[in-house]
Amino acid sequence: MVSNKQTRILETRWSDVIGKNKFWEIFANGLFLILITIIRKIIRSGNSNSQNHVIIALHRLGDSVFTIPALRQIKNEYQEKIIILCFKETKPIYNLVFNESELLVVERKHFKLNGRYATKKIRGLLSELNPKVIFDLNGDMASASLLYLLRVKEIYGLCRPQFRAIYKKCTGVRKVPHIMDIYLDAIRTKIQFENRNDIYEFPTKINKQGKILIHPSAGWSAKEWGLNKFIELGEKLSKSFSIGMIFQNGFLTSDIKYEIKKTNISLLETENVEELVDITTDSFLFIGNDSGPLYIAGLLGIPTFTIYGPTNPLFHLPFGENHDYIQSNLKCVPRSNEKLCFTNGGRMGCPSFECMNQLSVDTVHLRISKFIDKLLTENIKTTNSSDNDNF
Repeated sequence: MVSNKQTRILETRWSDVIGKNKFWEIFANGLFLILITIIRKIIRSGNSNSQNHVIIALHRLGDSVFTIPALRQIKNEYQEKIIILCFKETKPIYNLVFNESELLVVERKHFKLNGRYATKKIRGLLSELNPKVIFDLNGDMASASLLYLLRVKEIYGLCRPQFRAIYKKCTGVRKVPHIMDIYLDAIRTKIQFENRNDIYEFPTKINKQGKILIHPSAGWSAKEWGLNKFIELGEKLSKSFSIGMIFQNGFLTSDIKYEIKKTNISLLETENVEELVDITTDSFLFIGNDSGPLYIAGLLGIPTFTIYGPTNPLFHLPFGENHDYIQSNLKCVPRSNEKLCFTNGGRMGCPSFECMNQLSVDTVHLRISKFIDKLLTENIKTTNSSDNDNF
């Protein structure tokens, strides 16, 4: 268990770091705002006859899924052409919802300073699109550097305070759930719509003949339950179901591959997101940590079960009754209004990682088994109802 003393020590260290840097952060942000304001006043906005609505969506896998409700609202609002700027690895995700002609892939190498500053080439590419309206769903320094020299009057979306002079109207990043609402907030600066459940949910399907897929990896190690635990869980589930375990090609050593192949678990290695989508599409259930591939499964309509530790399920969990999760009941897990625990999701160094270590295989297996029974029972009811309607 994490002791109260250890908790206080970590919280004190974190407070000290913030305190030392706060003054310089405020000072730098003020200079940024003054400089951006002067630049935007010098640049005259162009009068574009274009109908292009350009959306900046340069995210990682999981966040790309979370942007889709907002992107759909933009698409519903405007019949004119929309163009979504995305990275190569997230294009297959957007291709599930949008046409090929609506996607423009940009390369990470066109952003310098560790991805924080857009090069002249990528700024020129955006300028050539001749946008009428731009929606910025990033709201970071990278997107600000992409936009600050553009002669476009109508720029909306997310922004940091020091960059607000770039935008006609913008909003900050909210600190309360859900992640999808961050991007819906961004487009509310321009588009009005009602909050309905169908905005958030992706229709689910229950394929009883499909595999149960397990994805043991996550964005960082503190979010991972543990490979050995996942293998043991897969062995237990394999007594009743066909089980596949997904890894990125090259991730596993030959020794681990050999150990997995001795079990009843199929080893599935993917080269890219397209292969991940193909493997996931016809599955019955997707089990994993808080990670992008799990949220892609939710987008595909696959029921999901997530093992959470230092991150908050209220911010990330897919919407709908066909998605479930488990998390240890500890004082150090994130509170209801916190996205991460006080160790920055375990990345600042947790003394014991009890939030994951306390979740035994038997506990998780019991919870998942109950969830599977629920999915199968509800599917039977739905099938029977459809059959009756046919008579």
